[in-house]
Amino acid sequence: MTGKISVVFRVSPWDEETDIKKVEERVRSISKEGLHWGDSKNESVFGDIKVLKILAVIEPSVSVDEIEQEISDFDDLVQVIIFFYLFPI
Repeated sequence: MTGKISVVFRVSPWDEETDIKKVEERVRSISKEGLHWGDSKNESVFGDIKVLKILAVIEPSVSVDEIEQEISDFDDLVQVIIFFYLFPI
C-alpha cells in the first residue's frame, strides 16, 4: 500500500438549472500537491437534476475535510457534498 486513499465525492447542485459541467470544472480547479482528480460521472437523481460523482486519489498530506470544505465554498453552485468511498491504495 502507498498510503494514498481513493475518495468519491458526490456533489449535488443547487437545482436543475445549475450547469453540472460548470460544477465539475470548479471542483477540478481545486489543486493541491497530493490531490489527483480521476474519473467523473453525472448521474440523474430526480427529473432533470443531476449530481456529480468524482474520484480523487489523495495522499496522506491532504485532508479530505479540507477538500470537502473547498467544494462547499462554491456555494453559488453546490448544495450538498458527500464523500462515501474511502479505501487505501
